[in-house]
Amino acid sequence: MSQFVQQILHKAKNRAKCGEYSQAFDLYYSILQKFPANKRALAGLNASRVKMNKANTIDPPTKQINELITLYGLGDMQAVVDAATPLARQYPNALFLLNILGSANAAMQYLQPAVDNFRKAIAIKPDYAEAHNNLGNALKDQGKIEQAITCYRDALCFNPDLAAASKNLGNTMVIRGQHIEALEVFERTANRHPASVAHTQPLVDYLNDFSPPEYSESRFAKASGALADISFDVSGSAKNFYCKSIGILRKQDIDFFTHESQIFRGRSTELDCDRHKKIFDRFTAIPEFCFGCYKVQIAPKTIVDLFGLLRIFTELRLPANNTRKCMVELRPGIPGSYKGLIYCDGLQEAQHLQVLVGEIIAEQLQLGTIISVKHGCSEFEQSFPDYGTIIHSDGAEFKYDPAWKKHERFVDEHLIPLDYGTSPNRNTESHCVSIGDALIMKNWLAYAKCIGDESYREIDVDPQKSDYITDICANASNRVFKL
Repeated sequence: MSQFVQQILHKAKNRAKCGEYSQAFDLYYSILQKFPANKRALAGLNASRVKMNKANTIDPPTKQINELITLYGLGDMQAVVDAATPLARQYPNALFLLNILGSANAAMQYLQPAVDNFRKAIAIKPDYAEAHNNLGNALKDQGKIEQAITCYRDALCFNPDLAAASKNLGNTMVIRGQHIEALEVFERTANRHPASVAHTQPLVDYLNDFSPPEYSESRFAKASGALADISFDVSGSAKNFYCKSIGILRKQDIDFFTHESQIFRGRSTELDCDRHKKIFDRFTAIPEFCFGCYKVQIAPKTIVDLFGLLRIFTELRLPANNTRKCMVELRPGIPGSYKGLIYCDGLQEAQHLQVLVGEIIAEQLQLGTIISVKHGCSEFEQSFPDYGTIIHSDGAEFKYDPAWKKHERFVDEHLIPLDYGTSPNRNTESHCVSIGDALIMKNWLAYAKCIGDESYREIDVDPQKSDYITDICANASNRVFKL
């Protein structure tokens, strides 16, 4: 044992004798970070932890806890770090403080401090499942995949029902290409909690992105295969298409719900929308990329027309196989109910597709269906109305503010997790019905009934109720159906 370690052990022992158990704990912990097998440090750490639990007030006042929760909810992670760091020194064994400080550090990509926070929380409470899960996330973002998987397994050992841990374990196995193991994790979790969206959505998402192994005999694999064979051609009705889809789910006893509302078709394009939203939400700054984002927007009049648009989007053959989606509008303050969007590479392509798709829609949907070219996201227009104004000669009139570049750099450096690339075997195009699509169609019909669009009866006279959709629509007076 080195003289340096001996000195720290001696110093820690003296701190403990003086009743300074927190300082002793930190010293023993610093040794174990470099020499995890040091028996004297481990014994001293455990003894200090016991003394701390007896001697110290566990948590800060409720007011300070609530303030941290508010800051965290607002996404101001730096403020959380600034406020929680001194509190953590004052209340060194407060698990809540260590966990929220670690989570904020991780969100800011201060990964090593986050790892230290979570490890300290686990040292105080070894069965703290949430800390094990959060430690796994921080280690994964450091590129330490094997250690992350161990942490997720530990979290599930202490709390088998922790949805975040099972989701993270499965997704990390996908990163490693272990699809069979990942599918087993997702299915096991969904089977344990079929009524919980938090537990079932990871399985639904996985089956949207990947085809299950051909030899899989699970009910979910069987449903996925059967749904992929469904066609929705011009001669078929929305009712038949929907009933076939839901019938397959019922046959396999899949009675899940989802909070998703958008069905995608075409090529899977990484638009980095999560990144762009973080920039806008934090700084009210529109990312530079979004100034080149144009879409063709279609506004179906009824839920029947939305199903018809889904059929058009499924059959549509475009040279670039542009990403396209059908959706019901759930965002607060954004007008409209039913929408279809085609993502375009610039204004010229959007104007071309507006004409091309308009001719198809004129033949197959209701007369007067509105088709327009749209610039970027609707949320941007709420803060910058001129952003949505398009000058057809050379694009949008509203220009990117170079001062926003620093905000983009901040988010890229601190708020964007490690990129693991595209996992092998991921579906690069979406053209078949999936379990997720079928669940979303259930939401569509519940939404139509909620806003008073009686045409839902042409598809299902008694759609399954979705509390999630009902809650969202309850105060959405601007979505009251008008034909």
